[in-house]
Amino acid sequence: DPVCSADGGKTAQPRQLQLGQETTITLEIGGGCPAVESEADIMLVIDISGSMLAPARDTPMVTKMDAAKAAATAFVTHLDVGRFRTGLVAFNAAATVVEPLTDNAAGVRAGIQGLTAGGGTDIAAGVELAMDQLVGPRRRPEVGGVMVPLPDGYSAPALARRAADRARLSSLR
Repeated sequence: DPVCSADGGKTAQPRQLQLGQETTITLEIGGGCPAVESEADIMLVIDISGSMLAPARDTPMVTKMDAAKAAATAFVTHLDVGRFRTGLVAFNAAATVVEPLTDNAAGVRAGIQGLTAGGGTDIAAGVELAMDQLVGPRRRPEVGGVMVPLPDGYSAPALARRAADRARLSSLR
């Protein structure tokens, strides 16, 4: 755990007085805590179902798939791979590990760019497979696991809720 410190000082103006004169005393209090460097293993879970070929809501000239790819690519590009390892799971009616947990950001970005949309939607399959990666042998036991799902929201709600509950119970964020 980081240790924080407090420091302080005082000054008086004027420092020397004659009897009956007044002085102003100033107290300065400060302190600080060291920066906390967190680490995590992160699985991106991207929907590649056919519904991702529809136009994105705010930018109709862009598909949901293109918007998800752009967001995921930007996310991976800005991660410090020394602290955050990333993997990629894609799902439609089934889920696939496109890139297991790695510190190879270029490989994850290439996996994202290679995604193509088609088929049905089973968010639960994507969540379950990502969870398997985050608790499996490639994980780093000393860091937390984080799942970042990028679905368009169309799936069987009961199955998706069960998968999300299972992920929550396994201490994933």
